[in-house]
Amino acid sequence: MAQNKKHMINDSLNPFTKIENFNELIQTVVDVIGIDSTVKLIKEFGGEALYLPKLESVMRNSRNRDIRKDFTGNNHRELSKKYRLTVRQIRYILRKKKGVGITKFR
Repeated sequence: MAQNKKHMINDSLNPFTKIENFNELIQTVVDVIGIDSTVKLIKEFGGEALYLPKLESVMRNSRNRDIRKDFTGNNHRELSKKYRLTVRQIRYILRKKKGVGITKFR
């Protein structure tokens, strides 16, 4: 049984289990993160619906939190230059999060 190290089954699974027996999605996960991490994911989240957002969404949410944190009340233009967005986009991001910056707009 010649499997590369990334696909070797460890003690976490039945030693007779073959990667080829997993469905295509699980095989892809094994290819990306390895068998040990895949087993950890299965043990932790097995049976649950697990949603993974796109990287762009995670990065955008992080950027938007930084914009809210950097907002001083009247620095929309500075933020638009720093984050390469329009002033209108900055204002939208600041309004989008409920309760953030509301008193600063009044």
